[in-house]
Amino acid sequence: MDYYPLALKITGWGCLVVGGGPVAFRRAERFCRAGGKVRVVSPSIVDDFNGLKNIEYRAKPFDESDLDGVFIAQAATNDADVNRTVAKLCKDRGILVNVGDDFMYSDYLVPMLVERGDLQVTITTNGASPAFGKWLKQRLEGWLPPEMEQFIAFLGHAREQGKERIRDDHARAELARLLASPESYQKFLKIDPAGRERWLEQLLNEYAGRDAESAS
Repeated sequence: MDYYPLALKITGWGCLVVGGGPVAFRRAERFCRAGGKVRVVSPSIVDDFNGLKNIEYRAKPFDESDLDGVFIAQAATNDADVNRTVAKLCKDRGILVNVGDDFMYSDYLVPMLVERGDLQVTITTNGASPAFGKWLKQRLEGWLPPEMEQFIAFLGHAREQGKERIRDDHARAELARLLASPESYQKFLKIDPAGRERWLEQLLNEYAGRDAESAS
């Protein structure tokens, strides 16, 4: 089975988690981090949930009314029948649903995630081998250095500055390719924050100058 890969902006959207165990907590946490309006339904929850802010907790078994106002749902109880009931009712209402213990009932998969600031690397095997996905995640965690987070932030800053100061689309794209190169990453690592700003300023002036050259 193939899945369409995408990243959803769910800020303010209704997100339902049915279940109160460790898997349910991880799903609720990810919904919260993405800005979702999270509702958790379960007779009991693990203590980890206490660290999540601004969630609606309904301490009871699931019923269909819990789907009101929901856009995306996660069924993560230890009862397969309950999970499948959640999935069926979601599908009837056009709500995206994932079933933690059975991807055949799921509209979407929750990929493994490796993060370095704004950089997100997701991994899925289309349900074929979650164990391999976990192994690959561990490999990527070791391969992607912590400094990558600072580099991505620098590239984002450079992109915004380029939009403001370089009118020519081709010049902006060329600068973006230059900064995103392995050579630029190595240079970035060797200089301090002040040096990085001077380097960027020099490049912005150089590429902005190409606007004047092309206009003349």
